[in-house]
Amino acid sequence: MNILFLTDYEISPTAGGIERVIDSLTVSFESKGICCYSAYCAKKNIGNVTEFRKELLIDNNDKENNDIYLFLKDNNIDVIIVAILNKHNLPLMKNLYNITRKLNCKIIYTYHQMPGYELCQKIDLKLAKYWYQHKISSIKEIVIMLILNTINELGIQKILYPIIKRKLSYGLYSDTVCVLSDSYIDLYKKFTGPTEVPFTAMPNALTYFEEVSSDIVEKKEKIVLSVGRFDIVAKRQDLLLTIWSEVEKHSVSEDWKLIIIGYGSEEEYLKEKAKKLKLKNVIFAGFCDPRDYYKKASVYAMTSSYEGFPMVLLEAQQYGAVPLAFDSFVAVNDLIDNGKSGYIVSDKNISEYVSKLLYLMKNRETCDVMAKECMKSINKYSKEVIIERWMTLLNKLCEKK
Repeated sequence: MNILFLTDYEISPTAGGIERVIDSLTVSFESKGICCYSAYCAKKNIGNVTEFRKELLIDNNDKENNDIYLFLKDNNIDVIIVAILNKHNLPLMKNLYNITRKLNCKIIYTYHQMPGYELCQKIDLKLAKYWYQHKISSIKEIVIMLILNTINELGIQKILYPIIKRKLSYGLYSDTVCVLSDSYIDLYKKFTGPTEVPFTAMPNALTYFEEVSSDIVEKKEKIVLSVGRFDIVAKRQDLLLTIWSEVEKHSVSEDWKLIIIGYGSEEEYLKEKAKKLKLKNVIFAGFCDPRDYYKKASVYAMTSSYEGFPMVLLEAQQYGAVPLAFDSFVAVNDLIDNGKSGYIVSDKNISEYVSKLLYLMKNRETCDVMAKECMKSINKYSKEVIIERWMTLLNKLCEKK
């Protein structure tokens, strides 16, 4: 079987969670005798890249996509896995679908986000000013974000449904749509309407393969950890700093540290906020391999306004860091057994979040019990389990050829 991964940019295992997932899938597929190829829309020159049998840099000036047609034909591609496409490259799906009908090739469209995440995007004037001053976004993009914020504040999000429907409908130019959770299937169809295209839920697998002993729990330090790119709209690290400012009002916090791993254009904004809040025990660790921090951290703090299927929650639990997260995305219930392997807090309920965080900080025994439960709970997302699910899907599609 020959598989092509179609993405915006070349794949690197160090570029992000989704990229690590694709890199891991490639290695696993190759170990099972499946030949993996890559096609991408633009080069990013991101250094360490995943090795494929062959690669194609798509010619964006070729409106008929003859280069893709020839690449598929010459390499006898059986299945295309559309892994990451942004709004600029989504229209490619129509041409791709027509090409694959001629070549008897199947398309799996994987959607790596929560359907309708656009409804969760908010920005305030202070952040808009920072974006403008630091040339992070164009004036047009800033104005659009402020309009989205106004729409959300007024509670008239339904006027955005046609825009979301158009984006999601491109995924229906496929033989199967893969979403990250069963809970996302109905959510996807809520925007697109009924469709005959089959859906399947395919969660991400763990991408760190080292064996982690439960003994790690006994060596945990008084660390609360956060990992992710600095993206205040999506990740809300500014909200995490506000939460930590409340935590620091309690004496238990004197021995604890909040360590934030990440990088991005909003780093100075966050550091400035930490100064204004006069936070004592916050460390910005920069961009680095988070595994050493996962091993030390007792608690993992997520404050995102939306997520798809965040790898950081899986990774944190793999290393016994007890997670806290807002219920801002429905798949959080797949990842955290509330009260058993972590806590799920009502979105934006800062007082509840602070309370749960302080409880874990004060109660080491409870935290240790939950940490061990975390480490057990993620077995269903092991590489072996998820790869078997992928193999079932791929074989099923190829049988229909």
